[in-house]
Amino acid sequence: MDGYDVGAAAVNVVWIPFKIGVCGVSSGLAALAFIATLGTGRDWSASVFAEGCVHKWLIQGDDFRPASPQPPPGSRESRP
Repeated sequence: MDGYDVGAAAVNVVWIPFKIGVCGVSSGLAALAFIATLGTGRDWSASVFAEGCVHKWLIQGDDFRPASPQPPPGSRESRP
């Protein structure tokens, strides 16, 4: 456990209630749109629901940790 993991835990204290709110609002909008279009807007409704409720719920330390540097292309082979 390092600073990134501790930071992720701290961010989750705010992120989870925010995500619950976004999920609730998007679910309500998706249901209203589905009913208002008599089911013809089901693709849009499913998309709104997925955007608000399906994506990532927990932030992890790896989400903040910088990526390891990649070697420049072509530098893997040694030349004589």
